[in-house]
Amino acid sequence: MDTQNTTSNPLSAYFRQPQIYVKLPSGGKYWPQGALAMGDSEELAVYAMTARDEMMMNTPDALLNGEATVSVIHSCIPQIKNAWEMPMIDVDTILIAIRIASYGESMDIATVIPKVNKSYELKVDLRLLMDQVVKGDFQEWMELSNGLHVKLNPLNYRQQTNIALKAFEEQSLMRSVEDATLSSSQKREKYTSIISNLANLNFENILSAIKCVKTPEGEVEDAEYIRQFVTNIDYKLGDEIKKHVEKYAKLGAVPPVTVQTPEEHIKEGAPASYTVPISLDNSNFFVSKSFQPRSLI
Repeated sequence: MDTQNTTSNPLSAYFRQPQIYVKLPSGGKYWPQGALAMGDSEELAVYAMTARDEMMMNTPDALLNGEATVSVIHSCIPQIKNAWEMPMIDVDTILIAIRIASYGESMDIATVIPKVNKSYELKVDLRLLMDQVVKGDFQEWMELSNGLHVKLNPLNYRQQTNIALKAFEEQSLMRSVEDATLSSSQKREKYTSIISNLANLNFENILSAIKCVKTPEGEVEDAEYIRQFVTNIDYKLGDEIKKHVEKYAKLGAVPPVTVQTPEEHIKEGAPASYTVPISLDNSNFFVSKSFQPRSLI
């Protein structure tokens, strides 16, 4: 927030004030020095979005590359100084808090009932949703079956956004290849390249999480040495690291919402209940009071 000259502004009494206070699932851990000014209360003041913030959330390119989300977080939670560095453990809680501060505690979710393909809307209590984020302590160190110890950190928002953006680009390329007037062999060559690139994203995801490898001779933190290590270990060891990363990637995430199907649709053949995944990092979540679940990529 721009505080310059606000004390002498006769309109300053009408400026926005904090609407809620929120505690981070990480407790402030894994944030680099200078990225977060949490204070002794361990709570962050959350302000409602401004008109400019909503316009940012209507800019497709800024949404895709993460700029819009980062800008809105800086505006609504001034204690966050560098949202690019926030661990993914905290992201969902932060975004829900901004939504509550801006629009209130309830949110309409538009769903499609399985089997009967009927539209159905329900209200979700966002405070309850925030309480349901996956909790637990991130286990920094893991022991591989060969006796080595690996230290990992949760991915931060910049790393996750870069991975998502690269995946989006590869998926877009795949769709363009499908529509292109290429021969079968040319399409096959393109598809092979795209699949290889997508596989590399999984590799980069694992690599981004590793901070240190402890051997009997000492600890290795050099990024290039760690890259060579991950590139040259056998599949079993790589899979052990991958499963560890995937397990703890769920921390702080919002679980799917379970929807109870109305009786009249159950009679038509719909299941008694179904789940709806909640994706928070998109324009609909912030700009509209109704939310249609939609993935970033």
